[in-house]
Amino acid sequence: MWNNTKLEALAKEKLNGETEILSTDTLWNGYIALKQYLCDNVLPNIAKTEPHLTDHSEKHIQDVQSNIYKIIEPRLDKFNTMEVFFLAHASLIHDIGNIFGRTGHTSTAKRIIKELPFSNADIKRISNIIAKAHGGTGNTIGKLDSTIPYNNMAISSREIASIIRFADECAEGEQRCYAFGLDNGLITDTISISHHIYSKVTSFHIDINQINLHYHLYLEDFKTSQEFEDFLKFIFGRINKTNKERIYCSQYSKTVSQYSSLNITIELAEEELEDPFEKVIFTINNLTMLECTTDPSQSENRIKEVMSIEKIIHYYEREDTNESE
Repeated sequence: MWNNTKLEALAKEKLNGETEILSTDTLWNGYIALKQYLCDNVLPNIAKTEPHLTDHSEKHIQDVQSNIYKIIEPRLDKFNTMEVFFLAHASLIHDIGNIFGRTGHTSTAKRIIKELPFSNADIKRISNIIAKAHGGTGNTIGKLDSTIPYNNMAISSREIASIIRFADECAEGEQRCYAFGLDNGLITDTISISHHIYSKVTSFHIDINQINLHYHLYLEDFKTSQEFEDFLKFIFGRINKTNKERIYCSQYSKTVSQYSSLNITIELAEEELEDPFEKVIFTINNLTMLECTTDPSQSENRIKEVMSIEKIIHYYEREDTNESE
């Protein structure tokens, strides 16, 4: 079990200083007991049920909670004690349903927490409601009540759910890639391979008012120009998804709405450890979901621009020549 993240430390600190909530020790001890149970029985075993998934272990929960803290840090005074507690609690359980399979995982977490004695029924109910909204189909956040009462405090459930959902969206990076499985052919599903490679080449950085996405692409990792172009399309699809999540969550969260843009940098090099021969840099700052509908055509144009870079053309022409010989 990991040491407390900054989010967990904040939740504990606020509970310790709280005078209006009964049994704060019981709340925190229940959280720690649940965390230990999940670390022992669930999180390390998700990969056994879903071996092709990117990482959903303890590391992912820590990553999501780290992102949550970065997102709320400029507005810490806007969150009451139980809202911080539910940010920690709901993020802890948000992906545990994957132990039963990826399909419908947002709805199956309750099978685990329902019978556990570590928290009272209201904590489990509210946390599950918030955690479920991180995925699924339809307007999952909009369906929530705007506030949920707990122990004389109002929990801004849409705000909390939006922050967790966006923090989860930003929890990408090399730490989620099963590099050994990727390199040794243990991951065979085509879409899963793309997701793992995406994690391998991606770096997210949450900054004040903006999200920075950095991609490191090496031409040697792609056998043909078509393979490289297909992966570029996958990257731009993920960029558009992240942007749509930013806009969607901003509708329900003043905290997420502070992020007005995505700053994208794509570094291109022939081989790993070589200096990049090109950097493609652009910003996406759509403000509505309607504006996002223009993104596919913009993406196609950017992909064409990348594929027309002379060094890329010559690299794959050389590779094709070597293959034919």
